[in-house]
Amino acid sequence: MDVEGGRVLNLSPPNLIGVAVMVRPWNVDDAPALAEAWSNPDIAAGSTPPGDRSVEAARRWIEGAKLRARTQLAMDLVASDPHDDRVMGEVGISRIDPVRRAALIGWWVAKDERRRGVASEAVALTTAWLLNEGGFGALMAEIDDANEASRSVAANAGFIEIRPASDDRPAVFVATI
Repeated sequence: MDVEGGRVLNLSPPNLIGVAVMVRPWNVDDAPALAEAWSNPDIAAGSTPPGDRSVEAARRWIEGAKLRARTQLAMDLVASDPHDDRVMGEVGISRIDPVRRAALIGWWVAKDERRRGVASEAVALTTAWLLNEGGFGALMAEIDDANEASRSVAANAGFIEIRPASDDRPAVFVATI
């Protein structure tokens, strides 16, 4: 099946298990952690949480994840602890272009989980799966110059900077097959 003349990409990864992180789909039990993340000013500044950041809104958003993936609008995954399954962060793709087999990738990490390699491992696991199993040819990350942590995550996950930041736009990093 084609989507807008492009290839249908695989947006249904299995649980991706690393050393300290498991990347998996969101489930409704994660709604309180998602609502808390949406309310964190650091996370909100680097993403676009909805105006309604309640647990019920998070539940509705999670319930819509399969439809967003099936229609190739977006795919959002939890970075969780493989031992107790607590939500530590998220990795997601958007701006999916099935013709070019490309997407924008982004991530966030809960405040108490930062500086432990959570994002680096989650982004590396997700990137490898998308490029090798998901049918993607390229993933791009847009990162502000001031966000040194995300610049390091991108580098650790094998992304290379292809456009430096300027006054009005972020740097662009890319990972390809």
